[in-house]
Amino acid sequence: MILLHGGAPKGAERIAACWAEARNVTQITFKPNWRKHAKDV
Repeated sequence: MILLHGGAPKGAERIAACWAEARNVTQITFKPNWRKHAKDV
């Protein structure tokens, strides 16, 4: 199993990362590029 997530420092992604760390599950983090992909306001 490999856990893919956005690497947020809190919330559901952090809970998932802690779960994976405790179980020695490989993690791959994809941090969003908000400058490139942000919605125009």
